[in-house]
Amino acid sequence: MSDDLATGERLFAEIAASLVGDLLADDPGTLAEIGRLRTRLDAAEALAERDDAADEAAILARSLLLDLFGSFPSRVAWAPDRSDEALHLRHEAIGRALLSGETGL
Repeated sequence: MSDDLATGERLFAEIAASLVGDLLADDPGTLAEIGRLRTRLDAAEALAERDDAADEAAILARSLLLDLFGSFPSRVAWAPDRSDEALHLRHEAIGRALLSGETGL
């Protein structure tokens, strides 16, 4: 398991533990976000098991760390590195292209 996947598992456990007994534990939006993050973490782990998808798994894992932090910043003991700015800017470029119709989606 990569360092980012291991960190993702740790952050997810921190978030889940912090929500137990919290009012947000019954919030449908919070529950859906937890479900989405868990699904993506499981997908990243499955992708990492494939020999032909190491680069994709690494990108997905790092992106997931940013989303775990972004979704629950006060509940995790982690913060993005300056090196994460490139990934953030890549996501911004993808979003800009999608919203401007440049990709044809």
